[in-house]
Parts: sequence; structure tokens; C-alpha cells
Amino acid sequence: MFATPASPLKSRSASDSCLSRLSEAASPASKPPASSYAVCAARRQRLEKELSEVGVRILHGARAEAYREAEGALLLRGAGMVPVGACVWTLGLRPNPLVLQLGLPVESNGKLQIDAHYHVKGSGNIYAIGDCAHVFDPATGKPDGMTCKEAIPQAARLTKILKAELAGEKGPAHTSYTNLFCIGLGPDRGFIWIQKWGMNIVLTGKLGRQIRKLTWDIASLMSRKVTDQLHPEAGQKQA
Repeated sequence: MFATPASPLKSRSASDSCLSRLSEAASPASKPPASSYAVCAARRQRLEKELSEVGVRILHGARAEAYREAEGALLLRGAGMVPVGACVWTLGLRPNPLVLQLGLPVESNGKLQIDAHYHVKGSGNIYAIGDCAHVFDPATGKPDGMTCKEAIPQAARLTKILKAELAGEKGPAHTSYTNLFCIGLGPDRGFIWIQKWGMNIVLTGKLGRQIRKLTWDIASLMSRKVTDQLHPEAGQKQA
């Protein structure tokens, strides 16, 4: 899937991720219940409509053959040449291959094997979170994605785990983050998709933009809080 905006959008990677997630959920190959298929397809179409209204052209199933920078064009299989001002690759994510050189147990996807309290399996007092760890919800088996909205709560939870274990107690186990995508579509528009309480909730327009800004503000505050907990001297210097 390629998105070619007529004007710059700061959240293209987020929209790509959300569209991909919706496309996977709405794919017949995943064989979801009919009602789930219809809901995901409707949300995907709604997001595509919002992107189209701000000048984004979406091409599904178009594989890149070549990027010709001198000509300002991208060659797509089955779609020909597409004029572009800049080419931004969003090919997905994978853990750093250096993880394989640590001599620690890894999953088939190259991520470190950990338990519900972030201990690397069979390694004693080594902990792992983030993109290079196979973080999962012990209640559902659902793995975390490789996003900041999931990594920040992991870091906050790890501080509680460390404090508890240093005191000889057991810290909290990992829990999954709510499925939530916040996409900015310019200064006055946003697109929010939330899966909660068995419902799909979509918010657009100015309200969507305001909620997107709020989530980023909260993430920034959480990031600083975690830093202050791990390095209190840094927070004192800033104050």
C-alpha cells in the first residue's frame, strides 16, 4: 500500500500502520466473524475517505520496482510511474539483529524471550522491553506491537517491577495496551480509531485532532515521569 500526499503529512507512518491493521483484519484470509469483517472494512473505508479529502492518493497492492530520484518518480508494478517529491519508506519493523549475538534465548521472530514480568528467560536478573523483546499479555497471549504507545507503559511498569523485586516482593505482570490509533491529518483534522469494550469507536475532524494532541501530550509526560523515576538526579537538574 502506498500513500502519496499532495501536501506533507506528519503522521503518514501512523496512517499506514492503521490502514494495514484494518486491511489485515478485514482480509478474508484471516477468517474473522462476518460482523467483525464488516466493521473493519467500514473503518478502513472511513480512514481512506479522510485521507483522500486531504489530498492523499492510496494505491493498494502496488509493489515498488524502482525509485528514480533524478526524475522525481516512483515506478510501481501494475501502476506505472508515480510523480513524487520525496520517497519515505515504511516497510515495517523488525528487532535489531544484534540481539542474536547476545547469546540469550530468542523467539523465531528474533525477539528476546521474556516472561510476564520482563525477565529474559533463563538469564537471572536481565530484563527486556521494547522492540527487541517478545512482550505479551499472559492472560490472552496477545503480543505488543512495536510502538511508543506500548513501549512507554512497558517502561513505567518495569520501574514498578524493579522496585517491588528489590523489596523482595512481586511486581505487576504485563497487560496489553488498548488498540488505539491517533492520526493527524493537518492542523484542524484528525482520525482516531479505538477498540474498547467490544466496540469500534471512530472520531474525526477537530475532535479527532484534539484527542490526538492530548495522547501525544500524555505520552510526553509519561516519558518524563519514567525518566525521573530511573534518573531522579536528571529531573532535579532540569528543575
